[in-house]
Amino acid sequence: MIPIHPTDATAILTGLRDKGLLRKEKDRRGAYYQIPESLLESSSSPTLFDQERSRDVDKDLRAQRENLRLENETLRHIRKTFRQKMRRDEKRKFIRQYIIRLCGLRPQSSLELAKAFKMSSANIVTNYLKQLVEEGMIQWTGRSKSDKGGRYVATFPET
Repeated sequence: MIPIHPTDATAILTGLRDKGLLRKEKDRRGAYYQIPESLLESSSSPTLFDQERSRDVDKDLRAQRENLRLENETLRHIRKTFRQKMRRDEKRKFIRQYIIRLCGLRPQSSLELAKAFKMSSANIVTNYLKQLVEEGMIQWTGRSKSDKGGRYVATFPET
């Protein structure tokens, strides 16, 4: 078995579900994934379309894995840099840059960002996220300001 963090596994499974290659059964702790019957009932010999689709899925999985690697690398750099002493303005600039970078890798909730910087969610929203949204550096994907499912995304994703 390949060692993989549960968050990474969930991201990969969600991506496959969104592409119609898996179907999610149940929610929360009892959730599991199955291949839809429509895919199982297709002919047993792979067609050119199936092979092409398989390559696309492999390509998407590699891209997701690379994004997760970049995100983990970024988080390690944040933790390492936070151990160093910084002036207040340097620290503020550093946090802003890395919020934009993390939001460019994948949509982030305020709680995820707060954990990355070891701050409270209220602090990160009040002192950083609201300003970055006003400046147009990131945007909120929720329907309203109080939407719990919304995420922050960079308007110009970093690579």
